Amino acid sequence: MDASVEPCTDFFKYACGGWLKRNVIPETSSRYSNFDILRDELEVILKGTSWTAEKSIAQLNSKYGKKVLINFFVGTDDKNSTHHIIHACTAYVDFMISVARLIRQEERLPIDENQLSLEMNKVMELEKEIANALYGTTSETATWRRCANYVNGNMENAVGRLYVEAAFAGESKHVVEDLIAQIREVFIQTLDDLTWMDAETKKKAEEKALAIKERIGYPDDIISNDNKLNNEYLEQYCDDAVINISPPIFYLMQLTYKEDEYFENIIQNLKFSQSKQLKKLREKVDKDEWISGAAVVNAFYSSGRNQIVFPAGILQPPFFSARQSNSLNYGGIGMVIGHEITHGFDDNGKV
Repeated sequence: MDASVEPCTDFFKYACGGWLKRNVIPETSSRYSNFDILRDELEVILKGTSWTAEKSIAQLNSKYGKKVLINFFVGTDDKNSTHHIIHACTAYVDFMISVARLIRQEERLPIDENQLSLEMNKVMELEKEIANALYGTTSETATWRRCANYVNGNMENAVGRLYVEAAFAGESKHVVEDLIAQIREVFIQTLDDLTWMDAETKKKAEEKALAIKERIGYPDDIISNDNKLNNEYLEQYCDDAVINISPPIFYLMQLTYKEDEYFENIIQNLKFSQSKQLKKLREKVDKDEWISGAAVVNAFYSSGRNQIVFPAGILQPPFFSARQSNSLNYGGIGMVIGHEITHGFDDNGKV
């Protein structure tokens, strides 16, 4: 109440003026009442006094690999290819700062949940129209395809084995090895024709080309070593109850999935994948490790390993077949081989 106001003159200010003077509407709200005060207090109790944004962000990053505010990953050190380091994506940080500035400048608007839902549905429809305009897509990818790609992304060696057993002929490896050797030899011969490169640089380029290691089809272990493949999916974790013990106690647990628990399966995968990545930080780079699964239609060059990779997924017609003519193989996978070799000498392979 505001007793200084005559009730017969302005009853609203008499009854509510004191509240208006003592309580300012927060910038995050369009209104403020006793209901809002109680809700604020309730939320404080629910979150617990020990809750901190830093801890939650750290757990999301370290446990589940979900990038919140700060984006980082464990990868090969460009300056020392035998070690792993944490890469922090500064470009993302710059983008984050720009967005923060825009948000600060933006005028605060009240939010109507019903209207917001309608607007978001419009946005989803717009995204479909944009995708249709850019890529010609008129419908979403079939669920089974999304699921297959997800499993392949999280269990690439297990899926790779199934794929290799179903679709990749063993003799194909030797044919591709011969193709790589011939294309590498021609690449080295062309170095002599370069007028802009001095003799010393040509010698270094030849040495690097000869040192390129090839990975063809799939890692032999995924077919020949069941124990190694199974052990890859043993999860090592530290129980929260003993995390402060020095040294901490670690447990091994087989990854298990349930057909009717999709969300739980996703959480399990996130924790397992991030734990696997972070462990590499204290390990030397395994130069024999494949940088791709077998069931992938693509090819790669790794500058840190000086390695070219041709998964079984791309060693299929029309790119390649041990039974098709050499001309088709040279025009298909031969072009891809040459492309990947040259990555060792462009801006990607300069390190």
